[in-house]
Amino acid sequence: MLFSFDRPSDALLADLAGMLLYEIGRSPADTVPWLAEREREAGKSVEVNPLALRDDRVELPRERKTEILARTVVRLGLRLPAEGNRG
Repeated sequence: MLFSFDRPSDALLADLAGMLLYEIGRSPADTVPWLAEREREAGKSVEVNPLALRDDRVELPRERKTEILARTVVRLGLRLPAEGNRG
């Protein structure tokens, strides 16, 4: 066995489902201009790499992500936790 966990597998699976199905409301790239402006206001010289402003996320509908996760869990011989237990 590669890994050993002190938590029950259903709790680990619930955590994994919560992480994989999490949906970000805003782009993380939106933080860069905000931080740059904050530093400028503090009197610092700031240059922002244009690549830091890219948002190349691949967005899948939650239903599709749920299908992929469920199919994978079934192939592993596990069961997904109840919907109310996920993030």
